[in-house]
Amino acid sequence: MKKNKIIIISLIIVILVLSIGAYVYLKNYKPTDKFYLENKYYGSHEFIEIDTKEFNKLKNGSYILYVYNNYCNLPIPCHEIFEKYMTKKDVAFLSMKYEYFKETELHKEVRFAPSIIIVKNGKIVAYLDAEKDDDLDKYQDLDEFTKWIEKYIYSEKTTN
Repeated sequence: MKKNKIIIISLIIVILVLSIGAYVYLKNYKPTDKFYLENKYYGSHEFIEIDTKEFNKLKNGSYILYVYNNYCNLPIPCHEIFEKYMTKKDVAFLSMKYEYFKETELHKEVRFAPSIIIVKNGKIVAYLDAEKDDDLDKYQDLDEFTKWIEKYIYSEKTTN
């Protein structure tokens, strides 16, 4: 009888621990299916300047958008890090002044600049938050920026 109680209590503890572990895992799980940008952004390593009117034509596109201010307080201007990445990977980013960006739907989610915004099918997948200390290294270090951005996108053009 005593042996059965120990087995039952052990099973309850194991089930409880597994349930808590599964809950914590699922609560923090965020799928990060990598995707390709539209082909037109591969094979060129430049900022493609756009305004609000051009932005509104993008609709369901997949692209990287660099939103910037006219000034930068960082030791290494972040656009230099982004340019190095674009040159190394031969990929283009759209770029937009913050004053134009404030007129877009994306501004509801991304409130500060500078920022890099990764968009898939017209929806924000991820972005760098200029107000987060956790993102500072991605603005200042090419390797950190590369690790971050390549969690979301393929840096080479699809063969299709």
